[in-house]
Amino acid sequence: MRLVAFGLFVLAAFDWPPPFLDRAGTAALAFGFLALSVGAASVGVRRARPNVPPRVVSVADEALPPVQGLAERLAAYDRQ
Repeated sequence: MRLVAFGLFVLAAFDWPPPFLDRAGTAALAFGFLALSVGAASVGVRRARPNVPPRVVSVADEALPPVQGLAERLAAYDRQ
């Protein structure tokens, strides 16, 4: 089935549709064969996640260095 879908996608990509279909119909048929070949997704049992509280991050004001001359550096990019 996947080989048929791939072949139909190639035909649609190069605009070589079969005589009874147009390009969009060939691509739609290819998607149909691809959907049939993939099948339904298997549903597995989900593990229970423990209830973990979010981490608290604190940033001290002194940890960030002050930005000196930022306005002067950004003035070079100003378009007025």
